[in-house]
Amino acid sequence: MKLIITDLDGTLLNDRHAISEIDLYTLEKLGKKKIIRAIATGRSLYSFKEAIPPDFPIDFLIFSSGGGLMNWQTQTLLETAELTKEEVIECTNILMEQDIDFMIHEPIPENHKFFYYSTGCKNPDFRRRLKLYESFSTELIKESHRYKPATQVLGIVPEGGEETIERLRKQMPDLNVIRATSPLDKRSTWIEIFPKDVSKGHTALLLAERLEIDRAEIAVLGNDYNDLAMLEITDNSFVVINAPKELKARYDVVASNNQNGFTEMIERII
Repeated sequence: MKLIITDLDGTLLNDRHAISEIDLYTLEKLGKKKIIRAIATGRSLYSFKEAIPPDFPIDFLIFSSGGGLMNWQTQTLLETAELTKEEVIECTNILMEQDIDFMIHEPIPENHKFFYYSTGCKNPDFRRRLKLYESFSTELIKESHRYKPATQVLGIVPEGGEETIERLRKQMPDLNVIRATSPLDKRSTWIEIFPKDVSKGHTALLLAERLEIDRAEIAVLGNDYNDLAMLEITDNSFVVINAPKELKARYDVVASNNQNGFTEMIERII
């Protein structure tokens, strides 16, 4: 293996949003072996830096579910992607028609800031995220909003949402509609809408291409549906045992994020 890629929340970080000493030691040991270490997260760059110290032992960061790629050692942005103004208008109109609460995130690196649209329906997870990023949010007034490019549009629906996801994918065939489980309440469904070629998997392959690393030399660890595109890029793919059962049926399973699943994966492949 030449490149190790892991998801962050619910995978490398435990339920207290911290990394264990064992997994931290494993990351450091990989660096000494000259094995490239990358994190692929749905967090924005701002959110990642709020949770992770600048001396964290990784080499690359894939953030915003593939919307951005950074050399962590030099803090250099290598890749960014965004929805066009027209794509933002298209997908938000569809979400409004279907009474879905959503947020429009600014282009990278300011994508922790967003406009939000609320249907007024009961949606505790949506309200929780608004409260969490209250200082970075602005309400979208439909009649006066001036649309512009965005990193992504994020819809939030209560528990379930599989039928909603499939319906939106059919209505937005030229965009990438990604399903994710809310990292806040662990039940609600987040609908991440990106340009067609943006995903953790696509950006992971861009990184591998930059490093001249073959797919067979990549190992991946994930825990949720938004890791699927990344898990599919190599045969060396694993999920933690706290992943949904559909993913555990498809990929090798290691211990949970609370039981050093990352280190178990490394011990099994290296």
